[in-house]
Amino acid sequence: AFGCGLTCAKTVAADLLVQRSVEKTPWRRLDARRLVVFGFYGLAYLGAVQYFLFNKVYPKLFPRASAFAALPLGAKLRDGAGAAAVLRQVAADQGLH
Repeated sequence: AFGCGLTCAKTVAADLLVQRSVEKTPWRRLDARRLVVFGFYGLAYLGAVQYFLFNKVYPKLFPRASAFAALPLGAKLRDGAGAAAVLRQVAADQGLH
């Protein structure tokens, strides 16, 4: 829940920054509908969907990647299979988005 709220606030803040700084929109003329759409995108996709992917789906599909991430650097340098698992997870993620 915290992550969803944080990503909602972050995307609203990003759009607010663009409207005010890049587009030079006065406060009274801000596009409120656009802010709401960005907020919903942050809440639903960046918060909920990506949480589900990275915390539920990917650990089941690539269990070795999570174990690899927890290793100290020296052990990572010797774990070729773990590095390959991370690369497969990154490739799968890039293919989804």
